[in-house]
Amino acid sequence: MAGKLEMIVGPMRSNKTAELLRRIEIRRQYAKQCVLLLKPSADTKSAAGVIESRNPNGCGKMEAVEFPNTDPWSILPILAETEQSIGKRVSASPSTKASSSPTSSSSPSACCSRATM
Repeated sequence: MAGKLEMIVGPMRSNKTAELLRRIEIRRQYAKQCVLLLKPSADTKSAAGVIESRNPNGCGKMEAVEFPNTDPWSILPILAETEQSIGKRVSASPSTKASSSPTSSSSPSACCSRATM
């Protein structure tokens, strides 16, 4: 299966998170793709289980599945469960914080229909 890896890079406060959330929203809304947003527990910029952009013109915030930094592989059962519940592979997107973990992106339940908060 061919895939694609996209990186969003830039200095602090260059709207990387806003761009990530914008891309996720486009995939959900227009392409009708399911996206599972993952957040390492060390990312404390916003509340637990939420990824939030500081850009007031961006998508705002979205729910995320938080996983422990000490055991990033603990997310694999959640990915498998989500794939099984929707009946297809889950699209992957980079997490907002670098970590030595499997990365992908969104919310576990009804992932295709979920919108920004």
